[in-house]
Amino acid sequence: MPLWQTNIKSLKMKHTNSIFALAFTAIIILSACSHKSTPTAAAPAPAAPKEAPAQFNMMTAAAGPSVVEGEKVYVAKCGQCHDLIKPSEHNAKEWTSIMKSMAVKAKLNDVEKADVMAFVAKGAKVK
Repeated sequence: MPLWQTNIKSLKMKHTNSIFALAFTAIIILSACSHKSTPTAAAPAPAAPKEAPAQFNMMTAAAGPSVVEGEKVYVAKCGQCHDLIKPSEHNAKEWTSIMKSMAVKAKLNDVEKADVMAFVAKGAKVK
């Protein structure tokens, strides 16, 4: 076999080996990067709403639904901006006045406003 043919055959073999090595490397890399089906942790549960202080819970244990909902709204929305005031610290007339200004600031809808008013009125001090 002439020398030039040997050189061509040798080059073809080197080229084939290089292609094979490159293909093998690519397969290894791609298989390492492929998506593995591993179980994922469940998404964390949303934070629980702020719990009402004990003095509020005791008052609403046997109350109707609007009073109970009012307590939830009172704790969630009023408690976001300031410390909660015991309903017994004001009488119903004072709470009406307070609710006029604070309901707007807390962005309460009419149902929430009525529920909160039912809650504070139930625990309001008697004149």
